[in-house]
Amino acid sequence: MTEEEKKILCELPVGVVVINTIRRIIFSNPAAERLLGAARVREGESCHRCIWRNNEPCIECPLEVDGINPLVRELEIPHQERFLEIHAQLRDNGDVITTIKDVSLRKHFQKEHDNAILTDPASGLFKSQFIREDLQREIHRAERTAGGVSLILVRVPELDAMDIKAIPKIIAQILRSIGEVTESETQTHNRAYRFGHDTFAIILPEQDLAGALRNAKKMLERAKELGIDGIKIGVTAIGKIRTADSLIHSAQHALHKAGHSKDPIATA
Repeated sequence: MTEEEKKILCELPVGVVVINTIRRIIFSNPAAERLLGAARVREGESCHRCIWRNNEPCIECPLEVDGINPLVRELEIPHQERFLEIHAQLRDNGDVITTIKDVSLRKHFQKEHDNAILTDPASGLFKSQFIREDLQREIHRAERTAGGVSLILVRVPELDAMDIKAIPKIIAQILRSIGEVTESETQTHNRAYRFGHDTFAIILPEQDLAGALRNAKKMLERAKELGIDGIKIGVTAIGKIRTADSLIHSAQHALHKAGHSKDPIATA
């Protein structure tokens, strides 16, 4: 590299690392040192340790006979919530010039966008249109393993009277009452859906009807402890049912029965 090239590269806002044919760093600009950490970017250091934190060379490297040129990959910086886009391209002289961009803002925006598409903003739960795929997957798994899967529909009529900002906390507290179903509250949320304005659906993998009923009772008790009255719960399990739509319809029928009964829990 000429001194003029180095001067130009040093002024660029994107990181630049130049690697020779034996995978050693021969140049890095200040932006690269800032993005990767100045202590890691040293002349003579191996590129795979500096950039990818690997002890072995990357098999996708443009320097490999079957390598990818140009190679574009994403690097997540652990514990910093930062993402870097790495673009490595083979030059005519045999060196590899690697450019580095911080794409954290774009990644976080994409994550927020995806969450907005997938989840209900009030409850933080998945939207109802995604329940069928998840439920059908669990039904297929149950068929292969001769296991069970149940579905609970919960209607919380007092939601209209609640502050909308309190809904996620209320729902989380109710879901916590079925902690024995999954290993953590987060996993419970991953199987819970906002099914309607005041209705929530919860998939219970590997649970038969008896197990689902036990957990429905736990939910009811927890809701009463929270001072939430009038909850109705419909419970169903696969039995001879083998489609997601049929299981959802069965749970809706059970919820309808509960809504017209003194018993707050009904099955179908």
